This record gives sequence, C-alpha cells and structure tokens, in this order.
Amino acid sequence: MIIGNCGAGKSTLAKQLAYRTGLPLIHLDREYYEADWKCPEKEKWNDKVLSLISKPRWILDGNYISSMEIRLKEADLIVFLDIDKWTCLFSVLKRIIQSSGTRDDMTIGCKERLDTEFLRYVWNYNRKIRPRVYDLLDINKEAKLVILKSRKEIRRFIA
Repeated sequence: MIIGNCGAGKSTLAKQLAYRTGLPLIHLDREYYEADWKCPEKEKWNDKVLSLISKPRWILDGNYISSMEIRLKEADLIVFLDIDKWTCLFSVLKRIIQSSGTRDDMTIGCKERLDTEFLRYVWNYNRKIRPRVYDLLDINKEAKLVILKSRKEIRRFIA
C-alpha cells in the first residue's frame, strides 16, 4: 500500500513494483471517481475498497483518508511517501502540463485540471493531512512500514 501527497510519486512507484512483482495493481484514483469527478457515497466507497482488497495480495496506491484505516488493516507493507510540498507541487504542475491533464491511472472522463482547490490541497497536505496519516499508521503493527522522504530514497527503495 502506497500513500502520500499528490505528486509524491505514488502511482509511479506502484507501477514499478507491480511490474517487478507481477502483483495486481489498484489505482484508487481510477476506482474512486466516476466520470466528471463524481464522488461516491462514503458507504458505497468503503464497500468497494473492501472488495478491492479482498484478494490475498495486491499493490494499491492512493490517499482517500476516509478509507485509509480499512486499507491499513489489510496491508502487509505500507510505503508512505512523505515528500516535501515543493517537490509535490512541482511534480503535479509538470504532470498536468506534460500529460495535458490525462492520466492512465485516473478514471476515464476525469481530466486532471489545475485549480486553486487542488493546489491548496497539495500545499497544505503536510500540515493538515500528514499528521492524520501518521496517527493512522499505528493501526497495523504487523505491517512493515517504510517512510521515504525524498526522490533519492524512493530510487534506493526500488533498486
């Protein structure tokens, strides 16, 4: 299970791990949204998450703090990409420009756009969301926890 801010490199790392291990890859961004960024009801989303992680082995990337506890309980490896906000912000901007807003790990019909709400989320993640993530990481003491704080550490981890 790979978590972290937008632009931290979750999907890239997940794809690399899935390629190397042959394990099924689940991109939560693709699973969460319906066309035109429509969000599911919380209960429906939690049921879907339970269904997605019911298989014995998987690689999953994405945040969605509302269902993080469910996923953390089932993970045997948790990788938290605790990357600084400047790197994440730069990566998000670069990704949107280079991809024209389309991503293969996103729901069809959900074009990534540059808006102030999204940029504010990325900017404030370390202050607002990150502490909640650290609080939740204690839920599964049996899972191996890896915290990576830079691109260099991510490259070393995947090597």
